[in-house]
Amino acid sequence: MNDACYEQLDQLLRKRYPYHDDVVQETLRRVLAKLRTGVKIKGDIEKFAFGVARNVRRELDRKRKLLAHPIANPDKELRPVDLSQLNALMMEVFSTHDREIFKSYYVPGVIDVAGHRKRLAEKLGVEPNTLCKRANRLYKKLMNEQRRKQG
Repeated sequence: MNDACYEQLDQLLRKRYPYHDDVVQETLRRVLAKLRTGVKIKGDIEKFAFGVARNVRRELDRKRKLLAHPIANPDKELRPVDLSQLNALMMEVFSTHDREIFKSYYVPGVIDVAGHRKRLAEKLGVEPNTLCKRANRLYKKLMNEQRRKQG
């Protein structure tokens, strides 16, 4: 891709996404990476780039939504709670099986979180998404019980 084409794509994307430099940059990076592999883009490159930009924007919006959601970052709410209090609350609220799932899912200090959770799902014989939903429901249940007890 020559400089003129790059500049034209950059301008078109910036018109479409004026306040989204991250979308524009990631789109250009992906389009250039695709072209460097030698793949021929069928049809108009602008339409291809806008399709990539739409997908990038969706991904970034999804990431922002997850980061803003309290369940996506449980340590944020769990830190102020004394671990012994949390364990006592889990003993009251959860069954043994649910308690083990919760403790195994939210392990602090794991470097490869996605890999850990995928292996846990395989061990339990469920899909990773099912395990995620189950852990999130348990987390909500625990936080609701904690709020109820605190007043």
